[in-house]
Amino acid sequence: MKYAVTITKGDSRKILEICDTKDEAMEKGVEHKKQFSMDSGILSCISADFDDYGNIIDGNYRLHYSWL
Repeated sequence: MKYAVTITKGDSRKILEICDTKDEAMEKGVEHKKQFSMDSGILSCISADFDDYGNIIDGNYRLHYSWL
């Protein structure tokens, strides 16, 4: 399992970073928050199993934190 920083707007989700630890993902999320406005979508920290291409396996993930 790895952690990711994602941005979601409507039905679209984009993975911005994949990290090995939750702490690292949280730090990256704070950095990304400075670059996005609220109109850009919801920035989140999730954990999931990812394939070699950065896709979430089976579509299952756990939401840990969202920056609004």
